[in-house]
Amino acid sequence: MTMTGFDYLATMTEAQFQNTVERLADTFRWKWFHPPDDEAMRKTRGGFPDLVMVRDSLVIFAELKRQNSHPTKKQDEWHRALSQVETFSGNVIVRIWRPGNLPEIAELLKKGWRVQL
Repeated sequence: MTMTGFDYLATMTEAQFQNTVERLADTFRWKWFHPPDDEAMRKTRGGFPDLVMVRDSLVIFAELKRQNSHPTKKQDEWHRALSQVETFSGNVIVRIWRPGNLPEIAELLKKGWRVQL
């Protein structure tokens, strides 16, 4: 029995997914940062997005989840707060990404997004 692409995405761990997104970011020359996942970080800044990526004049805050998982309450709080910034700035993107979003992620990281002034 072989695994289909969808089956693979459904079984992809968050670490595997993150590694894939980080490799895409490197390929398309984005600077990125992944905050450490340690006890001190969870206590003081728990829920902060998994990746912050910057290229040209664009910043992306991305929370990465397994295909069928949902953000925690603290992750939701960060997402809502950052989404308010996204509403008023054409240079900020805030997303919750899952493995099924990989085609869109690759397209965004390849092309970027330039604001028309």
